[in-house]
Amino acid sequence: MMEITSEHSCTGCAACQNICPMDAITMDSVRRGFRYPEIDQSKCVNCGKCIKVCPANRDSGFGNQPLLTYAFRHKERDVRMRSTSGGAFTAISDAIFLRQGVVYGAAFDESLNLVHMSAPDRESRDQIRGAKYIQSVIGLTFRDVKKDLQQKKQVLFTGTPCQVAGLKSFLAKDYDNLYTVDIVCHGVPSREVWRAFITCLSEKIGEVSHFDFRYKPNGWHGSKIRVITKKGDVVYNTHLTRSFSDIYFGRYIIRESCRDCKYKCDRRTGDITIGDFWGFDDYDTTYKDEQGVSLVLVNTPQGKALIEKIREAGDFREASLDRIPQTNINKKSENQSRNTEKFWDDFVTKGYEYVAKKYTEYGWNNRLKKRIMASGRVIFRKIRGRI
Repeated sequence: MMEITSEHSCTGCAACQNICPMDAITMDSVRRGFRYPEIDQSKCVNCGKCIKVCPANRDSGFGNQPLLTYAFRHKERDVRMRSTSGGAFTAISDAIFLRQGVVYGAAFDESLNLVHMSAPDRESRDQIRGAKYIQSVIGLTFRDVKKDLQQKKQVLFTGTPCQVAGLKSFLAKDYDNLYTVDIVCHGVPSREVWRAFITCLSEKIGEVSHFDFRYKPNGWHGSKIRVITKKGDVVYNTHLTRSFSDIYFGRYIIRESCRDCKYKCDRRTGDITIGDFWGFDDYDTTYKDEQGVSLVLVNTPQGKALIEKIREAGDFREASLDRIPQTNINKKSENQSRNTEKFWDDFVTKGYEYVAKKYTEYGWNNRLKKRIMASGRVIFRKIRGRI
């Protein structure tokens, strides 16, 4: 049986599914909530296109070092408050709409599954806006992008660096009407754990209809969660609503390929890279307003041309790549906890609420330990100051 790439290397980008001329490949093989390609041998003609298109099978030549580095804030406060950071995505996508183009990105469907979709206007684009710490289902989106490009539409594709790499490999040529934006990525978590979390949450507070990973009215820093139920109840930033993010950032449920991600560096796959610009407001205090700051890396001449079209959309400040405190760009970071296997054993045998209590502050014992440790640090500083 043909293997496209190893399970350790597969990012789930779905380039193989999109390239297959016989539609013999689906992403239906699911392990620990992560999708992998599955080949229908009765349809496969062994053409080898899936192996050739897979970005994981290429050792180099996958990205560009940034030409320019900026901090950015959109001029409209409402845009900043509805964005994860400074509103860069809104400004970039608006430039595409002004040229009657289409935007591709990840949005939740009615069941809170994250899927890649096309947005032909600002209203549908707003569903894509904002951080979502889940891996989106690409489906056959790459084929749709290619059709739009061949019809001479201006296209903006946003996604994780590996998804952008998958699209470019699938297209196999440059298009002057394609602009790609990769997001600074921590790694993608398990969809199985996400679904279990939503089920647990719905049992506790009512069926969930809307989920914000980063809700900013009370400040940009930190992961402040807002949940809205189908009855209209709003639950804000409780230990339970934060538990999935805590498990994710605790590195228990990261996809295997993310543990040694070759895209986690300053060689970027997109024409532009966007993300949070943590720390910029510390050395430029005019940005210190808790409304968010976007990191914008301009990686190609194509990206530079697009950025020039949004100069009036907000405030650009030049910055140094060396001063970006993003371990997902300028330094390799460990993406697996030492307790990963124990976590999965607990999750499979005892369920979501058990692991939330054991591994996050949803458990009262973890909250108590944190308070004791914080008190200990305060006492230690006082003692040290008297010596």
